[in-house]
Amino acid sequence: MPLLPKLKVKPRNKAKKLISDAKVQIDAEKQNAIREIRSQVAELSVKIAEKIIKKQLSTDANQMELIDRLLDEFSSEANVDKQ
Repeated sequence: MPLLPKLKVKPRNKAKKLISDAKVQIDAEKQNAIREIRSQVAELSVKIAEKIIKKQLSTDANQMELIDRLLDEFSSEANVDKQ
């Protein structure tokens, strides 16, 4: 093999390796970003749910209404399970 083609092959292979490594690194960073976004969405969802629940249960009457509703649901489910 003549010298000139050999000299062209090395840089080409090195460039391919650099591109391949960059793609792997980009994919890893993408996966990390997706994990971080999912974590933030989960955290925000919990905070939103917490605020909604606090607002809905802000009075004793609302709390009692929820308790009564849950007891009715549990009672209905228990009756269905027995049949």
